[in-house]
Amino acid sequence: MPRLEEMKTARPHALASWLRRGAAILTVLTFALALPSPTRTCAAATVEKHRKVVFRVAPEYPDVARKIKLGGTVRLAVEVGPNGKVVSTRILGGHPVLAKFAVDAVQQWKFEASPQLTEEIVQINFQPE
Repeated sequence: MPRLEEMKTARPHALASWLRRGAAILTVLTFALALPSPTRTCAAATVEKHRKVVFRVAPEYPDVARKIKLGGTVRLAVEVGPNGKVVSTRILGGHPVLAKFAVDAVQQWKFEASPQLTEEIVQINFQPE
């Protein structure tokens, strides 16, 4: 990793990028320290909208992510049919390795019934062991 003095003289935009990356890592580490000891599944999953999750499958924590201590948050847009079954998912953000496992789990979820098709935003936090 380049030294701070080199970054200041080289490219100001590179310094900003480097500092943002450091702040993001610090935020993730701070959040991880505040959580109880993680298991082989993800730490938490939240749904931002109005339909409740009736049946939830916890995402599997990928072995490759465990080996490199990769953690983070995956955000998904989930289209839910009137019967509560997941119709489709779209990745809004997150590491591609973690996103695949999040999608696989959320596609098995069941939401409460509703008169119409809705889109829910699901956030899943993966924490390294």
